[in-house]
Amino acid sequence: MASSKPYLQDNHGHISIATEFEERVWMHHQHSDDGSGQYAAAYHLIGKSNLGRLVSALNKLHQFIPALNLRYHFDEDNGLVKSAKDTADQTINIEAVESIEEAIAHLQHKQSNPIQLDSQPPIQFIIYICNEKEVVLGIVSHQILSGQLSWKEVFDVLSALYNHGLATELSEKQNKTNKAGYTPLAKLSDLSESAISWIKRNDSKISWIQTGLSEGSSSSLNAAVSRKFATSIEINALEKYADKNSNRTNLLSVVAALFSRYMLEVNKLESLNVFVPIDAERDMFEMNGALIETDLTRLTLTPSSSKIEDEIDKIKEHIGSAQSQSSEYYDYSDAATLVTWLVDPSKHLSFENIASRKLSIAPLEPRFELALGVGVDEQGALLLELFVGPSVSAHIGAYILETFVKYIGGEVIEQANVLELEAPTPQETEFEESANSLRVEDIILEEFRDALASESMTKHDDFFDLGGHSLIATRVIGRLLTKHGIEVQINDLFSYSTAEQLAQHAIVQQTESTDSTDELANTTSVEQLILAEFREALSVETMSLDDDFFDCGGHSLIATRVIGRLLKNHGIEIQINDLFSYSTARSLSEHANCHDKAVEPTCASIEAAELSKAPLSLTQTSLWYAKLQFDEMGLKSLFNLPFALRFLDEVDEIIFGQAFRDVLLRHSGLRSQFYKGEESPFQQVVPVGDVDNYKWYWTSEESEFPTRDGLLKSEASHVFDLENELPLRIRFVRDEESGQQFLSLLFHHIVLDEWSVNLMMDELTHAYKQRMSGAAPKWKELPNPFNEFARKQRESGTNQVNLNYWKNILEGVPWAKPIFPEDHYLAGMPDETGVASGGWVEIKLEQDVIEGLYALAKSVNASLFNVVYASITSALHFLGAPKNLVVGTPASGRLDAEYFDTIGYFTSIVAHLVKFGEVGTVAELIEQVKNSINESMPHTDIPLGLVQQELDLEVPEGGGFMFEVFIQLHAKNKFNGALELPNGDRLDFQQVDPDKSESGLGLQFEVLEEVVNDEQVLRVMMSYMSKNYSPAQVKLLSDTTSALFAEFAKSAKGDQLLEDIKGRVIDSETV
Repeated sequence: MASSKPYLQDNHGHISIATEFEERVWMHHQHSDDGSGQYAAAYHLIGKSNLGRLVSALNKLHQFIPALNLRYHFDEDNGLVKSAKDTADQTINIEAVESIEEAIAHLQHKQSNPIQLDSQPPIQFIIYICNEKEVVLGIVSHQILSGQLSWKEVFDVLSALYNHGLATELSEKQNKTNKAGYTPLAKLSDLSESAISWIKRNDSKISWIQTGLSEGSSSSLNAAVSRKFATSIEINALEKYADKNSNRTNLLSVVAALFSRYMLEVNKLESLNVFVPIDAERDMFEMNGALIETDLTRLTLTPSSSKIEDEIDKIKEHIGSAQSQSSEYYDYSDAATLVTWLVDPSKHLSFENIASRKLSIAPLEPRFELALGVGVDEQGALLLELFVGPSVSAHIGAYILETFVKYIGGEVIEQANVLELEAPTPQETEFEESANSLRVEDIILEEFRDALASESMTKHDDFFDLGGHSLIATRVIGRLLTKHGIEVQINDLFSYSTAEQLAQHAIVQQTESTDSTDELANTTSVEQLILAEFREALSVETMSLDDDFFDCGGHSLIATRVIGRLLKNHGIEIQINDLFSYSTARSLSEHANCHDKAVEPTCASIEAAELSKAPLSLTQTSLWYAKLQFDEMGLKSLFNLPFALRFLDEVDEIIFGQAFRDVLLRHSGLRSQFYKGEESPFQQVVPVGDVDNYKWYWTSEESEFPTRDGLLKSEASHVFDLENELPLRIRFVRDEESGQQFLSLLFHHIVLDEWSVNLMMDELTHAYKQRMSGAAPKWKELPNPFNEFARKQRESGTNQVNLNYWKNILEGVPWAKPIFPEDHYLAGMPDETGVASGGWVEIKLEQDVIEGLYALAKSVNASLFNVVYASITSALHFLGAPKNLVVGTPASGRLDAEYFDTIGYFTSIVAHLVKFGEVGTVAELIEQVKNSINESMPHTDIPLGLVQQELDLEVPEGGGFMFEVFIQLHAKNKFNGALELPNGDRLDFQQVDPDKSESGLGLQFEVLEEVVNDEQVLRVMMSYMSKNYSPAQVKLLSDTTSALFAEFAKSAKGDQLLEDIKGRVIDSETV
């Protein structure tokens, strides 16, 4: 019967009941968990594409077509419901690849990752830049949208948005009328298993030798993947059965009759089940974008001596009968073939000055083992495309299509001669089944343990007694089928709920030669390697496979380091978003890709690199010219990095100096000098033998300052002579009043970044312990020198793809202004004390607020920094910051894993755009922030100064950066810790807050996530430029930000509306 459930009426987030078809697709999606209900399509855009316009058009699409932004949720009272969000929170990914083939490979990999239908849109767009010139538009779509979305509608609107920046509202929503059709959700049984065994592939590896092809071609030909074979013939070849002006149904009936008879005759079959589409004219509603695979009708054809014309009439009559029936869903799983109409939505892509061509992609998860597509090209030729599944021999598809074309032409095709193999004896079968049962039992138990987080579970324990329920059962069944080829019925799991019992009722599907036990062993190996890197990065030796990375102190900077070390040391590739979503070693291992390890550089090559002068890296160059600009303004110490430590225990200053010298000799970047050069600046490493000729270290006995304040103030204002001294100064002072030792560590920013600070402190702690035992420190490996990184980066040139990434994001964004207008009621008198004079305040956070922010981060799969960042920007927006707020933040800039252990200045300043108009809730804002930061990471080797040069910006006098607001994370920095002695004793130290009296940034928020006395501490420091903000405005900023932290902390799931929060926090009279 037709569904009586209402369809979504508008795009305002109203909830409606899903259709029966959507329920079936959703249930299949929950069971499979493998992306089998998703499709991939790719379109080659030939011509000069404007990426900014394309991204903008894609971002606006959902405003005109709400189905693009649906979400599906299971409601206890109403079952499956759906709603269209007001805003789109998906990001249009831009990927740089070497070729169109690599783009298709990446797209199909993305297709295989299941879309989370409750939180992600069911259609996703990816723009590929191939070899820095070709553009491909990739689309991953979900079957659940079938019938709700027309590609003509989507591409017409997209073209209008691209060409004109706007599109008219659709006067009439095109909805597909569901016929009495069958739509397969899963793969049907194989013809090769029941009727045509000779087409089935086997494990024999056949070498393919052909002139012009490399030896490596054989591996791709032997791979168990689906394939597509295509040809075209003159439509006159069918003139005996249909004229060239025949409609689609007539042409489809002719080809279906011919192909069915060909298959019956060649294979001597008694019957053949054939599916054809009920309505070949409704092709634009096919989500796969390749061939009609929904609303099908089945015929069972048998060999016949009647005329082929009678068979054609029979098929046409059957289709006509099916069109008049009422909608009815039914299931079918027997072997069958499909003869259908081909789909090409590219004809509706009409971008200005761009031609569009659909790229051929073989389906990743074909429903039919054999499917024949029919179409007519622009020249009127008949198109034939044969799709074969991965179970079919790679060499058969071309043969079938070639002989079928001959059959159309009237040639008689002989039956294939196939030698049948002798069946195994009952004894052999019994032995094999016994061995398989033991293996299946172990695999089921492993999946039970993983799903229930119960490592001690045995094969005799009951799944439901240990916390299992229907949702977990659904996931286990899906994983058993997709990962191990073990089919279990849901009713069997309820009836036989131990691993031992269930194994007796499981069906093991035939797979490739990969043994599941080997797969488990490999997964375990990856798990252990990930866990080892987690433990080392977090210094938590007791961490287990199921402990959460972020619960144990992880954050985005440490995550980046772990990802780099896994790739460099073990060849294990992890995506940053996967680490946020799957944050235990066990769960993350399932999303890892393994590669060959990189070749380690030799000590000789490193030493040689240190001896020659090198150019400045891109980020160093940007800082160098900014330094020259600020020098002219009298701000010669603006790029100093002053740090100070208070030692709570007595430290041996002589040994400490030796230990720091060990680190200095190990990292040549810390002993580099910088020169103006005739054409461009360069750096030169001071040789190891010359280091002691420079004064860079002072004990407290050498200090002329009686108090720590005098020393710290003097050091912070020191002006480095980068050509003639080392870019660091390490000085002890003993405070006369307290007797405590204080340490001043001063660096020029050109040689040190945030990441390097923790590297330095780790190595300093190690060296101090070794020196206290009377020995020089022993290191695991030698880091690559920074100047070699700078040389390699300059030789490779500016990464134009990464530069374009930032240009596309920031194009059209104006230079930022102070948060408050000049006539704001709290504005003070203009500051005359100095161009960069400023101050700082600490924004206090109560412990319950800190705990609430951590809980919120965990519930929305984000980092604490993402949450704090979203809180701060919300406060600023509520106080008057624009809807599109540009926020500066430092990015690690370490894209090359070879330099993850190198101390240097890799950090680049980047600008992200917070779009408040596209989010409604706390969770949506956090998700946007997370995606903006994470997805930009591969592009952070481009300094913002270089981006600003490329943008058409009105730069104010004095220059600077295009943002007013800067948010920075100091996560678990090692300036709060301890030196360890050989006997295990600790010498504790704490960081002393600097006194900031100068600022080159309008508003800077520093988020300090620290561990002090083994307790988690979160602090937020806000520094400001006095000429932009009065003391009263600073207090308003501080109080509002504090209030937003408290509000976000109370939003446990992030479902609070931002507008509601604004109403509670902001008094309209004060803004």
